[in-house]
Order: sequence, then C-alpha cells, then structure tokens
Amino acid sequence: MGPRIICLAMLSTILAGCNFTSPAVDSSYVDSWDQYAPQRRLTIESDPEGAMVEIFDENKDWITVGSTPTLKPLLLEATGKVYLIRISKQGYYSEVKRVALQHGDVHMKVSLRFDEFADPADYMNTEYRRDKGRE
Repeated sequence: MGPRIICLAMLSTILAGCNFTSPAVDSSYVDSWDQYAPQRRLTIESDPEGAMVEIFDENKDWITVGSTPTLKPLLLEATGKVYLIRISKQGYYSEVKRVALQHGDVHMKVSLRFDEFADPADYMNTEYRRDKGRE
C-alpha cells in the first residue's frame, strides 16, 4: 500500500506543475438544443389535389407551407411534439389533423368533403358558416 501512495503523491506533484490550456473557443456560439432534435418527413396528399396546407405555429398563426400533393416533404421534429396541420380548398370543408412524429417518415392522405352550400365569393370570409345568423 505504501508504494502506491508514494506514486500517487509524485504523480500529483508532477501534474500540479503542468500548465494545461484549453483550445480557443468561439464564445459567440450559442448551443441550441433544437439543432439536435431528430427530424422526420411528412408528405400529404389530398382528394382533390391542389388543397392548401397550413401549419399552426408557436405564435398561434396558421402559416401556409405549400399545397397538395407536397412534392417537397415537410421536416418536423420527431420528438412527439403535436403539430396541427390544416388542409383546405375552396368549395370543400377544411380538415385539421393532429400529427406527432416519433419514428420514421409519415405519409398522410386526406379526403376533403364537398361543401354544396359554399359560395366562392365567401371563401375568404373570416366568419364560419355555422356562426352566420347567430346574432
């Protein structure tokens, strides 16, 4: 036991005299955990084609990300985070889907129902049809 203690004492004395310097590091770099989140691809088809695809973002806004079919897949975090995806087309009822990606890419097929009462002039109206007349 004695020789081991002597060796450790000598080693600590030698290392204490050494001056270790760390390599230069760019301090302006901020490590963001989001960069390391796994991502998966989401592709969307609709019947009929040409529907608008929107995603609900953190600012509580619907952001248009393309139209169907999505030729370029959407890259979403595969952490189980729930995304709201809205698929809409003039003259059809909109569909809102919840998507949470974890393992593997996802392909989504959506069939939109025809709205026989839809007036193309009212398509961009912010009132929903079921809310009209309730005053």
